[in-house]
Amino acid sequence: MRFQFKTSYNQDIRLFKDKVDASWYGLLAVAVLALPLLMSDYYVGEATWVFIYAICGVSLMVLVGYTGLVSLGHAAFLGIGAYAHAYFLQHGIPWVVSVVLAIALTTASGIIVGLPALRMTGIYLAIATLAFAVIIQEATSEEVAPIVMSVYGLTEQDISEQLTSQSRILKFVDLRFRGLVRVDKSAIDAYYQEKLLPELRKRGAAEPKLADVSDRIENILVERRIDELLVNWLQTLRSQAHIEKMLAGSATASTGATP
Repeated sequence: MRFQFKTSYNQDIRLFKDKVDASWYGLLAVAVLALPLLMSDYYVGEATWVFIYAICGVSLMVLVGYTGLVSLGHAAFLGIGAYAHAYFLQHGIPWVVSVVLAIALTTASGIIVGLPALRMTGIYLAIATLAFAVIIQEATSEEVAPIVMSVYGLTEQDISEQLTSQSRILKFVDLRFRGLVRVDKSAIDAYYQEKLLPELRKRGAAEPKLADVSDRIENILVERRIDELLVNWLQTLRSQAHIEKMLAGSATASTGATP
């Protein structure tokens, strides 16, 4: 274990503790830049969300961990930056410029909230930041939705049709498989003894009686069995499917040959 003795205030406040720490962050930066070249768009998107929430978590750690002040409004600042960026992109502003403007707008919001809250600590600061988060949520809930939908090229009718389609699919799956599932008492007892009780003992929680939780355990086992049947059914359909790709020229020729 290495101990680093700091002999000046500049050493205490500098961004990186030492060269080793700076090298690790350098490797992280290289990995971030290499991600689009090594991974698909899906995994790049997932990694992007990880870094976004990591930045939000680090900012909260600086406030709570280093100063002991509790903030419940970080989600509001995250939302302001995200939706401001989407708004600027929608109006044709270049990506880099829109990021800078979103950062400036979020910083200004932080200053506006931070100045009145300078003398607040403890529960009072928590209530103030929570109030700010609720205000932002209520103020933007109706105005932000059209902006987000326009960014993705969606309309209210598209979303309504998608939700209706998903609801029909869920009803079909439930009608198709729920009647095939049977859960006996031995399966419920096995789940209670092998899964539930060990987990509760690990947490130090109270152990309920089997009769009190048997219905909930049965629902869990039924849902799991439905998921298994659905996955098997989809795999069977994929294995039996036969897709043919028809070229436009061949399709036209066959159509012209039809009397």
